[in-house]
Amino acid sequence: MGEFASELRRRVVAAEHALLQARVQGDEYGQSVLEGDLAALQRLADDHRVAVPRTLDLTRHERAVHRA
Repeated sequence: MGEFASELRRRVVAAEHALLQARVQGDEYGQSVLEGDLAALQRLADDHRVAVPRTLDLTRHERAVHRA
């Protein structure tokens, strides 16, 4: 299960970073797709009892980008 859990966590981090980029770029379609991906990954993690803590506070990063 170790490799499965590691890969799942890696995919969550990658999806969060991609979602942040989509938000910064104003890509609404990309945001929708990535939010769906994150929800599916979370369901998969829940089904297999894998803890996948969210690594980014997406709203905090988004606010910081808009202030800059």
